[in-house]
Amino acid sequence: EQVRPFVRAKLGAKLATFAEHIERVAVTFRDLNGPRGGEDIECRLRVVLVGRPEVVVRESSTNVQRAFES
Repeated sequence: EQVRPFVRAKLGAKLATFAEHIERVAVTFRDLNGPRGGEDIECRLRVVLVGRPEVVVRESSTNVQRAFES
């Protein structure tokens, strides 16, 4: 919940130009290693485009913000 305003602001700024071509955007985070530590936070960004295949990008890092910004 704490990262939601940050993610919305960043995506809004980056994707605003393409808004008419975007149907839906979903961002999810997952802890891959649980308590074991390491670069284990995965950010998955899914963009559904109008009349085109969806785009999915995944990146992992040590925390939610870094995984999103990578």
